[in-house]
Amino acid sequence: MAPKKNKGTEIEQHAQKVSEFATWTPEELQAMSPEEKRKLAEDLDLEIKLMERQTAFINLEKSKEDSEQYFANREAESRRRKNAQDVLRQEQSLKENTQESCAHRVGGFGLDDFFDGDGKTAIIIMELPVHGMRFAMCTRCGIEATTPDPKLKLTDPEAYIEQMQRYKFLLKLFKQSYNAKPISGPTFTFTQDGMPVRPTIR
Repeated sequence: MAPKKNKGTEIEQHAQKVSEFATWTPEELQAMSPEEKRKLAEDLDLEIKLMERQTAFINLEKSKEDSEQYFANREAESRRRKNAQDVLRQEQSLKENTQESCAHRVGGFGLDDFFDGDGKTAIIIMELPVHGMRFAMCTRCGIEATTPDPKLKLTDPEAYIEQMQRYKFLLKLFKQSYNAKPISGPTFTFTQDGMPVRPTIR
């Protein structure tokens, strides 16, 4: 039984022949017999097919590389976002723990007692330039609260109660200090359709 020919090897052999033909002079090509010219044409056609196959293979490999790089970039971006979210959650958790453990007082000994002061309140309260609106904040841990919008009583009673309790907690600490008074300035009343409204603070 005759050995089975390898198509790829056969094409490569024809390509080699074509490369040899490329070195022929015009006189040599002119002297070729019709059969030799026909054979040369076949070999040229095979070389073109080989080049097309190689080009297709290169394009396929390039597409694979591009696809792998695309998914690698997506995975890296996903990890980056997850890490950023983890960092934000950790920072938020640390902030909340610090605010919960803070004494909200000045004093103490050095940085070790920064959140464990033993003096007067570290709470400040400011009258915002909107009538009936106050802002409270601890200058040590940064916990803050604002008097809730009265409209929340109707739209979201639970949120209103929660915000009011937070504000009253800081107000109580503020009042425990020496005759402190809220920082105040001019205030303004905003109305819509004749009714007082609170503008949204962004």
